Amino acid sequence: MARCTYTPKPKLGRGCATRTLFVVRRIKQSLTWSNTWLGKRENLPIDPHTLPTPSRYSRQVAGWFAQFSKSRSSARKQQLAAQICAALRVHTEIEEEIFYPAFLSATADKDMHHEAVVEHAGAKELIAQIEEMSAGDDYFDAKVTVLSEMIKHHVKEEEQPGGMFAEAKKSKMDLKALGEELRARKGELQAHDRAA
Repeated sequence: MARCTYTPKPKLGRGCATRTLFVVRRIKQSLTWSNTWLGKRENLPIDPHTLPTPSRYSRQVAGWFAQFSKSRSSARKQQLAAQICAALRVHTEIEEEIFYPAFLSATADKDMHHEAVVEHAGAKELIAQIEEMSAGDDYFDAKVTVLSEMIKHHVKEEEQPGGMFAEAKKSKMDLKALGEELRARKGELQAHDRAA
């Protein structure tokens, strides 16, 4: 008969516990993404990076926001703000041109559609203001921080159970065709931004 022995856990310093908590939260976020919206990531009917979802694209923008908040360099903040604004301009445009009309047509949920459009209008107004500013301006940091909070709220609203993406999944939308259309338009807009 095997004998069980008790091995006490090593005492962790405050830094170790914080890092462990961070890793656990990141794992939970990954699991949440892989099990929400259209089901498990590998079972998606389309490329998960195409539809406006919590994808590599939105994680990249979130990463830029995090870098912005930590940066002390005005030049770096200006560069990050430009990247954030350019990415969000493309993202909002493809959602408004393609995804939102398809969503409204398929679900007839005017309230959810209109709320998303109004949230976009607020974000686009702030993006325009940020693009006209420089990192040394008084309200530059505050506006980028507020934009970050607006985008977090907007993404949370779209991703939650009963949100826009969940409703899109329940509807009879042709998500594969929609994804291809979004991908093509995103490429066009990004090419136009690079050329400008």
